Amino acid sequence: MNRWVVLTGYAVIVATSQMLWLTYASVDSLIAPLMHTSVGNVVILSLVFPLTYIILAVPMSRWLDRNFVPAITVGASLNAFGGVMRLVLPYNFSFQVISQIVTSLGQPLILGSLSIIAVYYFEERERPLAISIGSLSIFIGIIAATSAGPYIFMTAGYYPMLLVEAIPGIVGLIMILSSLGKATMKVSLAKSRSKYRYRSLHYKLAIMMFVGMGVFDALESLVQPMLTSYDLENYAPWILTLMTLAGIFGAAVLPQFSSKYNKRRMVISIIIVTSFLSLISIGFFNNLSLATVTFAVEGFFLLAGLPILVEWSERATPPEYQGQVTNLLMLTGNGGGLVMIGLGFLIQPMGNRIISLSLLAFIILLIPVLIITPSVGIGRETAI
Repeated sequence: MNRWVVLTGYAVIVATSQMLWLTYASVDSLIAPLMHTSVGNVVILSLVFPLTYIILAVPMSRWLDRNFVPAITVGASLNAFGGVMRLVLPYNFSFQVISQIVTSLGQPLILGSLSIIAVYYFEERERPLAISIGSLSIFIGIIAATSAGPYIFMTAGYYPMLLVEAIPGIVGLIMILSSLGKATMKVSLAKSRSKYRYRSLHYKLAIMMFVGMGVFDALESLVQPMLTSYDLENYAPWILTLMTLAGIFGAAVLPQFSSKYNKRRMVISIIIVTSFLSLISIGFFNNLSLATVTFAVEGFFLLAGLPILVEWSERATPPEYQGQVTNLLMLTGNGGGLVMIGLGFLIQPMGNRIISLSLLAFIILLIPVLIITPSVGIGRETAI
């Protein structure tokens, strides 16, 4: 029972980390006047997280593998403390930057634990479910920030929004602290004392993560301007919410199927084909119903790729190196988001078709990568 409390607390912490990351993204133009600063400066409050992740992912992942319990405790504490810090001087931009930095320091420790929680505390048959729950919490945090956050801001105000978003981090920290020591580890660990030498499989999975998370982040950021060119911009928030909700459902269903029937390669192939057709539809057809269905289908399949790739890598990695491998995937995924969002806004003036074709080029890149990706696990189930 304690292992489920650990997983639930961890899921709350993951969702909170994503919510705190994107707090300002959906209401930046409204918050800027309150802080007496520019919208561009408010955007920095969100950029802190991926930049910190890129810098700290490697050293933090090694700490996770060496001393997991202290590391995740520090990560959860930074997450909770950073959320509370924002309440102290909510209208001071410089103080909010410091608060975001404090919070972001815990993110590599939190997201890097995605497969560790599953491997350390769950039997093999339960691990795909544990990884899916952890992955789902990422998307739940995103949708809470982009939908619930603005709603609270518009109905109750800025400070109540910060207060509500700080509470889950404290709850998750309490759950983790109260259950980690009582939960029984399911594996005997050899202490990791050196940097892991990644296999070719890990790099190929990292490329898939780079493209998958990159395309999703790009679509999430560009849905408004892309729909604007079709005079459908008023529907952008609802379509974005639908895409994320569909992704949550897909991430709950598809990883279980791919693991149970050893069909990881087949499901990733379907994700590639679906993404190809979706990008063609989004870029070349002006129709609200088609756009709504397309974004929902794309979300359903694309977001399911994250837990599938993490579980695939878990099958091919010794228990004592899970943190380093998971953070490799999450690091490249964050990198993909930064690259494709930047590319998208750079070529946005060229029109939806150019945006669509540019993202399609990355999707097509996955075909040869998937073909040459080895399907051999390490001493456990074959990862197919």
